Amino acid sequence: MSVQGRVNSDLGQVEIPTPNHIGAFGRRIFRLCRAVELSSVDASRVAALVSKAMRLCFDSGGPSTVKVSLSTAEHQFRLEFRIPYVPSIGTVLGQSNYFDRVEVLQHARGHTEQLVAKRIPFSSSQAALSLERLRRIIGEKSREVLLSELSTKNLQLEEHRQTLEIRIEERT
Repeated sequence: MSVQGRVNSDLGQVEIPTPNHIGAFGRRIFRLCRAVELSSVDASRVAALVSKAMRLCFDSGGPSTVKVSLSTAEHQFRLEFRIPYVPSIGTVLGQSNYFDRVEVLQHARGHTEQLVAKRIPFSSSQAALSLERLRRIIGEKSREVLLSELSTKNLQLEEHRQTLEIRIEERT
């Protein structure tokens, strides 16, 4: 999507089901930052700040989905995170003086997001080659999420098995 000389490539969104999954989310953000060639220190800092913002979302009872994109403006690439808006997030992210852009976005129907962006040392040729790889990193489910889904599915199957056993018993 191109807006006023900006090009955005959506990498995906991450739903964080419970506060217990924030650690796995942070590790995924770290891997993403390393994949776009941020140093280990910078990647750790981005992951920690975005994870802290998501913890504040949970504490306030707000939504828990982060949208991630790669944008380019004026021949510079940025890794962008759109986080559900909670007033305390702006304070945490803005005071860090770490992100290159921290902005509150008002959308139609009263939806508000906090946009944070970090410049990355990426060239356009690297971006073209890596876009799918970056999307895979964002799309990966953590071990904790997979185990949680498996546990839920097992409970559903057990309930279904019990329902079937009752029906069989009623028919015989």
